[in-house]
This record gives sequence, structure tokens and C-alpha cells, in this order.
Amino acid sequence: MGTLTPERAALLAIAGVLSRGVTDEDLDWLTSVPGLEGVREWSEDERLAEHERVLGRGVFAFRSVFLREDALRVEGESPWFAAHGLEVDEPDALGSELALLARTADPKLAAEMGWAVAALFAVERQGGPLYPTLAAMARALMADLGVGQSPLPPVSDPLDDERTGLRRLAEHLLVPVKSGWFLSRGDLLRLAEAAESPCGFGSRTQMMEAFFRTAVEHERLPEAVAVLQQELSLWEEATGTLAATWSKRAAQTSAMLARLSEAALAAEAG
Repeated sequence: MGTLTPERAALLAIAGVLSRGVTDEDLDWLTSVPGLEGVREWSEDERLAEHERVLGRGVFAFRSVFLREDALRVEGESPWFAAHGLEVDEPDALGSELALLARTADPKLAAEMGWAVAALFAVERQGGPLYPTLAAMARALMADLGVGQSPLPPVSDPLDDERTGLRRLAEHLLVPVKSGWFLSRGDLLRLAEAAESPCGFGSRTQMMEAFFRTAVEHERLPEAVAVLQQELSLWEEATGTLAATWSKRAAQTSAMLARLSEAALAAEAG
């Protein structure tokens, strides 16, 4: 696989932390990153808890979750390690594929890693100093590797079907390959607070449906949609030219939500 460039070595180091969390061996380089000096003071339990918060209970950062139309985790769904004669425990995990990209700079793998750009931005949206900083660094390091140029499958607009209700809309919005983003429970709570549209607790689908139902009941659907569109605009910008197909998918979702808002306003006016 040859000698790694400094940029690919840095990406490999970040991939390791995303995969397993912070170890003592990571502390010297991690604490040299501006804003991460305090990580050295974290206990082992604090390190584990933060990894679990962001990449355990927060972002489900797996190829299958981001690329399957049912957004389900299918273990081992990645052909790239076998192609390079390698075996790892979680070949479809974000950290695993980033590590492989760093080691090989395989252009075919890079072209299919728009999902990783999206997953990294999802990590950035979780808050806290450590993982958002590393995710932003990883996105920047991927810029010269030809990442994310492969197309996404076409997607139908659920609003074109008059049978679509709030549940189906919620399900659509929570499938990354259909919507262009990933929303964790923490994201949903944050957006619900900003929109003044409480979403309660439960599964992400239940929370998303409750978000819309509360907005409808309080005649605040256009305001709630505006909050979602503001979030989508951040996703459009973050994926941008690095993963243009994901940026376009987020823009499609924003346009769909604009139709929903216009329909709500027309109903109020009528």
C-alpha cells in the first residue's frame, strides 16, 4: 500500500478514533489539535461515554444505513475489504472504510464514499468538542481523494401520493439515501425546540411524526418546515462539491418540504 502521505496518515488516525474511541496512544496527537487539549483530562469512562453518545446512540454511521432504501444495518455489507484481501470486524462502518481509503487511496472506493461525507457531517452536528472536530478534519482531508462522485438512486416524492400521511413523511425523511441527511434523536430534539414543536421521545420515526403532528395541531407547520429547511441548507453546503449527489438530494428534500409548507399556507388561507 506504500508510504502514507501526511494527509492520509492523519485520516487513518482519525478513522481509528471514530472506530474505537480514544486510547492513551491517541492523546499526544489529539491534544495537539486546537480545542482538544482538554481530552487528556478525560477519564476512560468519559472517553467511552462520549464515543457511545455520538457513534453508538447518535449517528448510525454504516454504509448500509446511509445507502439502503430501508436504512437498515446489514452487517458486513461492503465489498472493498475483500477486494484488497483484508478482513475487519465491521467492514461497513465509517471508521473502517475511512481507514481503508487512507491506506489505499483506491479511486473506485473513493467514488463511492459520498455516504461517508454525509456521515461525517452527521457526526459534526452532534455537538461536543471531540468528534465534531475530528469529523470536520476528516472531510477536509478527503477533498483531494476524488470522494463521492457516484450517483444516488432516483427517489420518488412522497407528496405525489395523496395517501401519504405524517408517518410516511417521517419515514422518508429518516432514510439518508432518500433525504440527503441523517437525523439522530439529539438532532430531532434540537430541531423540535427551535421550531417550538415538541416531538416527545421514542423511536426516531415516532419523534419525527410527533414533530409534524404537533406543528399541524398548533398551526405552525410552515414555521416548523422552515427550521428543517435551515438545517438542510447546512447539509447542502457541507456536502457541496465533495459529495455533490448528496447535496442535490438534500436540496430535493428542501424543495419537497417547501411544497408541504405552501399547501399548509393555502389551506390556512382557504
